[in-house]
Amino acid sequence: MKFTSLALVALIGLAGVWGCMDNRPTGALEPEELYNTSGIPGGSLFDEEGLAPVTYSEQPFLRVGFMWDAGDDCLLEGRLMYLSGRWSAFEPVETRWTEGVAHTGHLNVRGWATGFQLRVSAGPEPTHLVAEAIEMIGEPVAPEHPDQPYSNMQQALAPGGLVNSRSAWGARSPACNSGSHSPAKVTVHHTATPLPDSVSPEARLRQIQNYHIDTRGWCDIGYHFLVDWNGEMWQGRNETVIGAHVANNNTTNVGISFMGTYTSTPATSAQLDACAGLLGWLHDNYQIPLTRSYIKGHREYASTSCPGDRLYGQLGDLVARANGDPGQDPGGDPGQDPTTGAMKGVVFVDQGVGTADMSVRLPGATIEVSGGSGTTARAGDAYWTLDLPPGTYTVTASADGYQSASRTCSVMAGADTWCSVGLLPGDPGGDPGGDPGDDPGQDPGGNTGLLYGYVVELVDPLDQDLSDNSTVGNAEVKSSCGAITISDSSGYFELEVEPGTRVVTASASGYDHASSVCTVSEGGATQCFVPVVPLPGDDPEDPGDPSDPGDGEDGEDAEVIGGCSTAGGARGLAPLLLLGLLLPIRRRK
Repeated sequence: MKFTSLALVALIGLAGVWGCMDNRPTGALEPEELYNTSGIPGGSLFDEEGLAPVTYSEQPFLRVGFMWDAGDDCLLEGRLMYLSGRWSAFEPVETRWTEGVAHTGHLNVRGWATGFQLRVSAGPEPTHLVAEAIEMIGEPVAPEHPDQPYSNMQQALAPGGLVNSRSAWGARSPACNSGSHSPAKVTVHHTATPLPDSVSPEARLRQIQNYHIDTRGWCDIGYHFLVDWNGEMWQGRNETVIGAHVANNNTTNVGISFMGTYTSTPATSAQLDACAGLLGWLHDNYQIPLTRSYIKGHREYASTSCPGDRLYGQLGDLVARANGDPGQDPGGDPGQDPTTGAMKGVVFVDQGVGTADMSVRLPGATIEVSGGSGTTARAGDAYWTLDLPPGTYTVTASADGYQSASRTCSVMAGADTWCSVGLLPGDPGGDPGGDPGDDPGQDPGGNTGLLYGYVVELVDPLDQDLSDNSTVGNAEVKSSCGAITISDSSGYFELEVEPGTRVVTASASGYDHASSVCTVSEGGATQCFVPVVPLPGDDPEDPGDPSDPGDGEDGEDAEVIGGCSTAGGARGLAPLLLLGLLLPIRRRK
């Protein structure tokens, strides 16, 4: 279902955090989850006072989403740890949808948060609860066509004898149009909901759909098909409509999700047979090959445990059943899993926005991978690919007239990993900043990278692009590794730092300090726009206003809001996602 795997906490204000931690399990099954009671079989998420353990997100988030099963007298409240390390007061969870014991809702963040704690303030604790840290709301949408408004997209082409229609489970009309595609591959998921389930399949489907639309901001339920614990298949999205189930890999990808949690429980033969029948139909109608190369588990695209260890181990059997032979997987040697994966990418000119703009390519660039492998970017589009054993590799790209850059990428067996690298113009062995104090024939410090950019004024806390903001001169700029400088009169600064993820904080007279987070590679150069916040006036929503109850006791959160672009580093979805902001503390259990 989701994304990466370290548990983290904000770098700023750590001193007050350690005392809040405990070793109680959160039950989280996926990296984006904060809590999941399905991961605590036979145990309780809450203590005798109704408090769940403090938990931390792997990335900053702007909303906490909830699906839970409980009576109407169960009241949930949550508190948030902002990027400054300060905690808000407890606030009620906003209920968005209710049907019997099934509910969905969310709690919005005023700015960005990294930590969370839930409590039951009244009534019995939920029998099932999932809470997710949501870092981006919505999905890409396509314009509506007058001849087929998205509100009319209902049952797709799958026959009723094979799949229960949307109307059979009471689906809502889609809220928007995510665009169309031609199905060409399949990804298998699990919903990480209770198994066995006390809620009917139809009610659980409605809960998931309402959560995806109302809380995640998606156009519809994210999957194209779902198979319940009885082996019944249900239509989600129209399979010719782009889904929302594998980040950055949704186009041409059909999502099939097994309802339940399959970490320690395998799917039944009835479920496998139902899914195999659907795969056969997809093969007949869309020519999707019935092999493991085209039918993958979610974990083969992302760092996630989805679809659960037991179901993932059954994918070979599933493919074999789809081919009419349960004894072997015709996608490869019987009983053998793939032993290598494909690492691929392009080499491009970094235009200051990372992989958001890869329009200028560098054919002929050299690719070197730790361990001795290497290749050359091909003519034209500068594409390259390497087959590698599973593992984590440092990939370095170089080209005449450009600074070399490196990034780290992980390969999984049988999966494709994209690892494109951007290069900045300049002498590969010289100083990217042109500082006359450095030897132009050597990298600065021999083991360092360059952070450069502008200190800018932040007026709107939700501003996602700081590059056009007014600059602030003569500001003190300091990195978390100790480097310090003063911006010039135009707001420009440079910092030579050791490679890694750095919190860069700016302060200036008349402004409250704030920070950005940027990652720099050895010998690379990363651009950072670091905000400072005008001292609070009459704005009640100003995060520095002590009258704002969301700012905790002191009401002086210094929010980390800015973004950065990097030469060859891993990219996020938007500048505000602040990838790499946090310091690992513990893995959520």
